[in-house]
Amino acid sequence: MKNKRLLLKTVFAGLSLCVFCGVFSWQVFAVKDVKPLPNEGAVPSIYIALPNYDFGKLPAGQIVNHEFMVENRGNADLEIKRISTSCGCTVAEAMPQVIKPNETGKITVKFDSRGKSGKQSKTITVYSNDSAHSSVGCLLTGELV
Repeated sequence: MKNKRLLLKTVFAGLSLCVFCGVFSWQVFAVKDVKPLPNEGAVPSIYIALPNYDFGKLPAGQIVNHEFMVENRGNADLEIKRISTSCGCTVAEAMPQVIKPNETGKITVKFDSRGKSGKQSKTITVYSNDSAHSSVGCLLTGELV
């Protein structure tokens, strides 16, 4: 009977020690191994206040130039990855291609109206690293007379 009690006490003490060490080591490693990622939670946010521009009525053959202002309302760098246009007669370029938080850049658009007539509508699509709005559109409209 004494041996049984001694055996039970030894097993209980051993299990208690294992549980204590396991919990203690888990807490130590959990605190020690968790490191915050740099810029965790930082995201860019693209915003174009006036995405539509109407150049009115112009004689055909003229070149229309316009700048769309692009704001980064996020807390990480906004990268303009690429810009596409709906027609080869329209060219767009971002300056700069990386916009810092709370700063403004621009999309410069040039529409060559040679050979065109009537109402015009040209779409400019801006692709960025803003995961909520990975592409945003701008519109250039007017009439060639």
